[in-house]
Amino acid sequence: MEETASQSYNEILLGTFEEDYGFNPDLGAFRRRTTINYFDPNNPGVPPGSDSGIKKIEVRVFWRFPLGVTEKEVKLATLIAER
Repeated sequence: MEETASQSYNEILLGTFEEDYGFNPDLGAFRRRTTINYFDPNNPGVPPGSDSGIKKIEVRVFWRFPLGVTEKEVKLATLIAER
């Protein structure tokens, strides 16, 4: 998230980006999904269709322990405003 948030507003591209890091015997399997959309503070549940001057960066990390059956997840989100 810090890598994306450190970019200028115009450099932050909209979209969903998936990265699968595969399986590590010590850490299990894990992957990351980053979603970037425009954000409207007056209607936070729905991404606006045009640039509102604010972008929402949402990063979800999913993992499964070596013997785990269910996938775990943590989500971080931040807002970036155009200056």
